[in-house]
Amino acid sequence: MYKLLVFIGRTLNHCSPGGLNRLATVLAVLSFDVLRFRRRLILRNLEIAFGSEWSAQQRVAVGRASMRNFFLTVFEFLESVERDLLAELTEEGKEHAHQALEGGQGAYILCGHLGNWEAMGGAGSRFAAPSHALVKEVGKGGANRLVDELRRKAGFSPIYRKPKGSAMKAIYQALRRNELVAFILDQARPGAPRIPFFGTPAKTQTSLAAIWRKTPRPVIPVSIHRTAPRQHHVKGWPPLELTRTDNAEQDMITLTTTFNATLEKMIRTAPEQYFWLHDRWKD
Repeated sequence: MYKLLVFIGRTLNHCSPGGLNRLATVLAVLSFDVLRFRRRLILRNLEIAFGSEWSAQQRVAVGRASMRNFFLTVFEFLESVERDLLAELTEEGKEHAHQALEGGQGAYILCGHLGNWEAMGGAGSRFAAPSHALVKEVGKGGANRLVDELRRKAGFSPIYRKPKGSAMKAIYQALRRNELVAFILDQARPGAPRIPFFGTPAKTQTSLAAIWRKTPRPVIPVSIHRTAPRQHHVKGWPPLELTRTDNAEQDMITLTTTFNATLEKMIRTAPEQYFWLHDRWKD
């Protein structure tokens, strides 16, 4: 699998940006309109999120565009075996990260699966400080090995949840070095509470809320969107204003509600580039 994915990445490298875009568009139409892969889920998610704001035709168009964005993200990531994933990256708002790090105790990044989220991973390292991200393993064997290598090449260090306790140790070590730790909070975990997301309760992980409450540090929202194939713009938003009380359980809900509202705000800037394939409102 490792060698096959490397071969695919090198092959994609020979495509022009327009060719890459056309390939992603063809695969999006094939998967979304012909095979109808997760089409019902995507349209259901969009209806929950935007309701009467959008017509059925708008939801279909955004659903198809979301699938296209997914394929472009995969292509750009794979071809980074030979290409710099961040070669054509522009930025704004990096001063927020720099200011957050002035305290010398690190900072948290709040982000989601928007634009090319893999490119966003290395942006913090390039513009502010070494960055780390709490991630899941992608498959097994060669696939996960390549993903790990490409993420590190892009400039950020993955933090895995296993073995037990290793993630917390890595997070605290990064904070002590005055570095950035990113949390991608738009995926549910088993047993997660339901927190409003686009106005509808959705299972939402509370890991950032739990860690922030124990070890408060500035939380900087960061978003990214694609301006063209292989071209990305990353934006650092002002730090969130958060408070801690004596009620730990209520704090978890309040903080995570704020995080979800912030993610929603970022997604609304480019909804066609969000990963609507997640089953965010699963029963």
